[in-house]
Amino acid sequence: MSLYNFPKPDFIVEDNKVTIPSSVSITSEKFSVKAYLYNIGRAIGDSVLVSVKHKFPSGSIETLLEKRIAAVRSLDSIGLDVTIDANKAVGNNEIIVSIDGDNRYDELSETNNSITKNIYIYANGITPVYPYKYSIIRNPNVTLVGSTSDALAAESNYIMELDTTELFNSSSLVTKTVKSIGGR
Repeated sequence: MSLYNFPKPDFIVEDNKVTIPSSVSITSEKFSVKAYLYNIGRAIGDSVLVSVKHKFPSGSIETLLEKRIAAVRSLDSIGLDVTIDANKAVGNNEIIVSIDGDNRYDELSETNNSITKNIYIYANGITPVYPYKYSIIRNPNVTLVGSTSDALAAESNYIMELDTTELFNSSSLVTKTVKSIGGR
């Protein structure tokens, strides 16, 4: 009995194995990217090039990560936080994750080495102004104050939440919808 042996490596990154939010506000400051990388062929080599790029609505591209990692034998993963540049990122953005982008390896298939994911970054969000992040407030009658990211925004409904936990899942959670124009 003999086992099948692949003649070449086959590094892949799949759409459903790269996670990013579908949309985020510029007030979030950053978002996370997580990607699982596979080799479904022969395990060879000492390292492989991995890159993550951010394509802005203007078409300009910024390299977020480009480094050689230990060659993927079966499965590996990368994760990073992407800082949102409010001056460049509003609109439809693309995150491009690639493995073996320098084509160092002759693979079974070269068509599965890159994936592009879309993320929409919107400008009309709200940022808490008071109380400050992680503040301890002794007064039980505190006023929650926020400011829109677009000072000229038309009147809209904004949902504000206050809780004692980071996950906003405690029994103390307070949710309020406020109708306001931009800047307030």
